[in-house]
Amino acid sequence: MGNSKNSYHEKLNVALMYLDKLSQGIHPNSGVSLFDAQDKANIGIVNCLSFVKEVINKQFDDTPEVLVDFSVTEKTKSFIPISQEPLSISRFTEIINENAREPGMNRLRGRQITGWLYKNNYLKYEDINGKPYRVPTPKANAIGINSYVYTRQDVEYSINTYDSNAQRFIIEHLEDIIEDRLIEE
Repeated sequence: MGNSKNSYHEKLNVALMYLDKLSQGIHPNSGVSLFDAQDKANIGIVNCLSFVKEVINKQFDDTPEVLVDFSVTEKTKSFIPISQEPLSISRFTEIINENAREPGMNRLRGRQITGWLYKNNYLKYEDINGKPYRVPTPKANAIGINSYVYTRQDVEYSINTYDSNAQRFIIEHLEDIIEDRLIEE
């Protein structure tokens, strides 16, 4: 017996071809119009079939959208605003993506930035209440990355903040951060 996946796809393609013709009000085999343009009841059926065809195409598309890796140019970097308020890496990464990411491009991830900072000795691991946290080194403090510990429901947490100087530093090194991630893959 033939490959069932191919058979399934062949049947799906035939069904989609029939749906395509029917959604245009055309008989799939004869090519003859099924009704005249004044027939409102059949126009509703055609619209429904057109919608079903779109849904099926989206559901069974075996080729997911291929996104390109995040990248920047000097021009796109200039679109990234610097906040005067210290930000978490998550919030700053959102701002980068909102302002420098182009359609069809993967998102930059905060862990890509913190991974690069760790590899370049701006962050180190420190145990806080039995959990490892990446905390700034003196080198990081010098560029504006600071950490503070806060308590919520009697549990201590550590958060790093990035002031305007740290944000500028990250923007200046985005190509290095991106390239470093690509080398690892």
